[in-house]
Amino acid sequence: MVTNTENDLQALTDRFSAACNRFGLVISQPKAEVMQQDNQAERLADIRQNNELLKNTNTFRCLSCIISSSRVDADINARIAKASSAFGSLRDNVWDNSKLTLCTKISVNIAVVFSTLYYGTEAWPRKETRKES
Repeated sequence: MVTNTENDLQALTDRFSAACNRFGLVISQPKAEVMQQDNQAERLADIRQNNELLKNTNTFRCLSCIISSSRVDADINARIAKASSAFGSLRDNVWDNSKLTLCTKISVNIAVVFSTLYYGTEAWPRKETRKES
């Protein structure tokens, strides 16, 4: 869940928890965490779920992505390593296979290697860049 203010996040957490209760779903309290991407904040957010304070974190792993409050270096390195491994696994069956056309090899590379490399990049924190005048 993403919001701009602590109050909005608490309200969204409360609504999500209530919806889960209505459908008989249980939110795992030990796995529920809060991460702020505003490194300039004076204090950490106090978000509660069912009257229990959620743990604040700077980094967590979600769906094989490493999500960080400030830097994406760990996830970028992990993505590159996974894409490199995927590329290497294609050597015998794709790249060294003389029966496949170059077009097919490139298509497989895009489908396997590029999708591995770019998976989860939409969760990376955005960094504003300033143009100097």
